[in-house]
Amino acid sequence: MLALSGSAAGRVEGRAQPTVDLKVSPLAFSPNGDSVKDTLRATIRVDEPVTLTIEIVSDQGVVVFSDAPGVLVQPGPVRFSWNGRKGAPGRGPVARDGHYTLRATVVDATGAQAEAEARILLDTRSPVIVWGEVSPTVLQQGPLYLRFRLYDLATRVQLKLELLDQSGSSIRTGPGSFAAPGRVELRWPRTHEARLSPASYRVSLKGTDEAGNSSTSGARTFLVDHPVRARVYALFHGVGRRIALTFDDCNFSGAWNSILNTLERLQDQGDVLLSRPAGAREPGAGQAHRPRGAFDRQPRLGSRQLRRALVRIGGAASQLGP
Repeated sequence: MLALSGSAAGRVEGRAQPTVDLKVSPLAFSPNGDSVKDTLRATIRVDEPVTLTIEIVSDQGVVVFSDAPGVLVQPGPVRFSWNGRKGAPGRGPVARDGHYTLRATVVDATGAQAEAEARILLDTRSPVIVWGEVSPTVLQQGPLYLRFRLYDLATRVQLKLELLDQSGSSIRTGPGSFAAPGRVELRWPRTHEARLSPASYRVSLKGTDEAGNSSTSGARTFLVDHPVRARVYALFHGVGRRIALTFDDCNFSGAWNSILNTLERLQDQGDVLLSRPAGAREPGAGQAHRPRGAFDRQPRLGSRQLRRALVRIGGAASQLGP
């Protein structure tokens, strides 16, 4: 909310001039029917009986609203609202997006005059975000940088980063930030390096301007790849000759092939069987059962399905965990 006090105009020497104060909120509004900042409201306060005239003028000098020749009002506050439509009754078409000046003019019984005005923005369109790049596309350490162009009539837009992991779960990204339209570069996180588990992620940007219009950009994908702490369990006593190895979320074909190569080397010590994932069907007619020692070398990367191997090893049994 902004308060502006007008100065006297057309003052007659020796006469007290009327006083007019103007308060407008919001200064940016969007009469587009979405129930968010659809209406501009103003409070005009005068100190004596006056004739009040309200005009709304574009930057090109075109009057889009006027209640001329004005109305007689008593001392105190006068409330005014505008739905963005042209014409005195406010029933015409919505005025074009742009900057306008709301002007309140008062004239008392002696002809003394005073004015107050406020600059406002009518904006019915959402911000437009055009991607440049997300860097790096494979994040091993440090922050993520997002570069894009931002288009909007407002002087600044609030930006909120939205991040989803490969299962579609939302990840907290902290508070948003403000940026002026034009070329923008954002660093995330702003003060430290990214702390994400190795996986694939989708990032998008939500922009909300001063008039309450919002939009969300398309998503960009990036990969997080860095070493994680490994745990090795060995020498399990009393478990018999069989132990299950479970591999979950192998996002890299090289890592999966390394696991399979390890299992193949174990064939010299015992039998190796691959079991079907939970819920998998038995082979149908004409389909051969997978022989012992056969491995799937083209798993679906990024799948949340567990891939299980049943290993029978002579001697002591060992389990390797991620």
